[in-house]
Amino acid sequence: MNKRAKISRVSLVSLLSLGLVWGGGILPNLFKPKPVLGAEEITFSYPPVKVYMSVKNLETFVNEGKITGDFGVYAKLIGKTRVESLRQVLGRRFDVNPEIVSRAINMPLADPIFERLGQVLQVEANTNGSEALRTAIITAASDPGGFTLLNVIRKFPAESIQVDANLIFQLAEELPILLEYREAATQAIIKEAETEAAAEPKVDFSQLPDLRETGPYQLTKKEVSFQVRNIRQTETGLAGSYRLDVDFLIPEGLTEPVPLIISSHGFGSYKGHDSLARHIASYGFIVATPEHIGSSLNYREAFIRGEVDLLLSPIEYVSRPLDIIYLLDEVEKLVKTDPFWKKLIDFNNIGVIGNSFGGTTALALGGAEINYNRLQQQCTPENFSLNVSLLLQCRAVYLPPNNYDLRDPRIKAVVAAHPLTSALYGPEGMRKVEVPTLMVAGANDIVTPVIQEQIHPFLWLNSPNKYLSLLNPGTHFTSTLRSDTKGVAGVPKFIIGENFDLGRPYFFGLSTAFFNVYLKQRQQDLPYLSSSYNKSLSQEGLDINFIQSLSLEQLETAYGKSIPAPLLPKGPIVEVPQPPAGETILEEIQRTGVLKAAMRRDAVPFGYIDDKQNWTGYCSEFLNDFANHLTEKLNTPVKVQLVRFPSNIDNRFQIVRNKTVHLECGPNSIRNNIPGISFSKAFFITGTQFLIPAENEDKILPNTSLDNVKTGVVKNSTNELFIRQQYPQTDTVFFRGENAISEAVKAVTTNRIDTFANDGILTLGEIFRQKLPMENYTLVPEKPLTCDFYGLVLPNNDTQWQRMVNSFIDSQQAEQVWEGWFTFAFPYVLLNLDSCVNR
Repeated sequence: MNKRAKISRVSLVSLLSLGLVWGGGILPNLFKPKPVLGAEEITFSYPPVKVYMSVKNLETFVNEGKITGDFGVYAKLIGKTRVESLRQVLGRRFDVNPEIVSRAINMPLADPIFERLGQVLQVEANTNGSEALRTAIITAASDPGGFTLLNVIRKFPAESIQVDANLIFQLAEELPILLEYREAATQAIIKEAETEAAAEPKVDFSQLPDLRETGPYQLTKKEVSFQVRNIRQTETGLAGSYRLDVDFLIPEGLTEPVPLIISSHGFGSYKGHDSLARHIASYGFIVATPEHIGSSLNYREAFIRGEVDLLLSPIEYVSRPLDIIYLLDEVEKLVKTDPFWKKLIDFNNIGVIGNSFGGTTALALGGAEINYNRLQQQCTPENFSLNVSLLLQCRAVYLPPNNYDLRDPRIKAVVAAHPLTSALYGPEGMRKVEVPTLMVAGANDIVTPVIQEQIHPFLWLNSPNKYLSLLNPGTHFTSTLRSDTKGVAGVPKFIIGENFDLGRPYFFGLSTAFFNVYLKQRQQDLPYLSSSYNKSLSQEGLDINFIQSLSLEQLETAYGKSIPAPLLPKGPIVEVPQPPAGETILEEIQRTGVLKAAMRRDAVPFGYIDDKQNWTGYCSEFLNDFANHLTEKLNTPVKVQLVRFPSNIDNRFQIVRNKTVHLECGPNSIRNNIPGISFSKAFFITGTQFLIPAENEDKILPNTSLDNVKTGVVKNSTNELFIRQQYPQTDTVFFRGENAISEAVKAVTTNRIDTFANDGILTLGEIFRQKLPMENYTLVPEKPLTCDFYGLVLPNNDTQWQRMVNSFIDSQQAEQVWEGWFTFAFPYVLLNLDSCVNR
């Protein structure tokens, strides 16, 4: 390389590295708004009254119980009881992990609730305070003094907080009603359990084996994997196929086939951590524990690290039951063809058990149907609720409208502990469950509130053999959590509960008895499913009430009046119209208010995970602004919500073609030979260049055959095709998956390969991300060997949508986004454009 070219190359690299610093997130920190010390005044708007209150007087009241200054006006307005409740709520201290809090409140899942809260807590009149509230929460969570709601107010980055008091009063009314009604419902169940116990035949329970103890069988674990060809959310993005890993726990010494039970783990757990499965198997059942990779421990940890932007993908509500259906399909084949399995499994008697999200999965297999109409009705910004489980349930509203009948007729019995049900299934969906069903609930469950998620759904069940066990004062964790609480580190103690370990052996024994009766047809075990037996297992700190029947009239009698709406929906819901045939993407977005878009996490600077574990890049900003653009152009009643999906080089076309997303933004070379796919107009230009250690730049020359040169290339990329055609004699080394570019660059730095052929802009971006010394590497040739124009991936049958996307790319708003990320690259783009146009 001559001296002039060398200088040109070094200048270009320096320019690019500087620009990536600007565009990659360092410079934007300089433009963050200057921190405000905190709110000094709160304005409560309760038309026609406005009440002004200093934060200092509020602080005095919370800390000392003294009503001073203008806080006295507010105290008189809401009454003595509410004021004291307010003090307790604002002053309660929580131990939280600031990093997890930051990740949680910035995930798309939390957007609707913060948008709603931002309408209540405004930085000024008619200015949504959602972002200010997020800032205040993160700052308060990092305070050494502990996290309190009062501290959130102190840290609110505005001089005044404008509060819509209507919602405050609404919540203040709702909370005591819920607590009062929950207590009344608990008393109704206690009374029903006493009535049922009185009518049962007398049994000497001391003669019954204690099923809480481990059973007589020793176990052998057999690990099996099945390849499933179906779209699936994984910790590395959406995949077109995936491996389903299953542990089978097999009792030793079986003399005849025994029932099979599938144990579905909860969100953030995994197949190997299932002591419940081992307990049941010890009583002569084969238990299979599949790992649901879209909601496993690995997935949860990937989310916390920032590698996955979605805490829960909507598709997980379908994928989990399908995991078990695919598993049963494979086991059925094994039972028919493999003598080993045939002698073990009684395939006519299969049950499913699950806790939390696993319980929701179990109910789906038992017949509960996803109730799309109910979801549409309940999951709106206007329906603000204290039921936090709706945050997860309402993810299912983004599923395409469909008849999601996931019932498997091979399932003969279901156990569901602490499931999420109210909006996802509703009375209409739960009514479809007709197999024997056991539900277990904790009276003080805050994660899946017992009234909405278990007690009312128990009324909705249509099964002639249904049971509800209420653990009082049980929580969401009472049935399964060990005395070792490492799995829930950071969860406040009041959510876990004081006596969380008392219900675990009870739940294990109860589940065993239930499956003995309904899978092994052991009628002699029916006493275990009696109210009187279960009551006999109560102990200090945990009262057990077991029932087979409950009615709306009993609940209303205990409450003393009609139960609070809308906890038990009465009458049919309004049918949500099905999308019209031939609906365009723009019509769908106008109807739903949702833009579904995908972007990469491995392609600096288009879409990537930065040092702070944020999912960022040009595409992130482009898509956010595009959603705002659609709100304006389509004149939607609410702001168009952007739902981001992770994409990768293998699934980027598939997820657009099958309508999982409306578009995909990333480094996609425009081509005309991809079935079902078209592209937007170009927004960037680059091309193939070779990354080479600086000391080898004279040894590896692109104008030679590259014979005996180890050349890395990303599988399924346009560069792979180019290398195959132009350098058939080179020793090609393929890199696959989401970390392909990262691993290939590392391979060059460690001399495992001689060079890496890739789009120049992506290689430079990865060098920057890995903080490699730029002067140690070179990209050759100076002008890329190919001309790759990047466009957004779009479906090929919607010209109206393509015009809308192209018009935004041409807009001043999009131009500003481009300049913010790529001004540094303008000489590079101009050089490539000149080379491509004039070659």
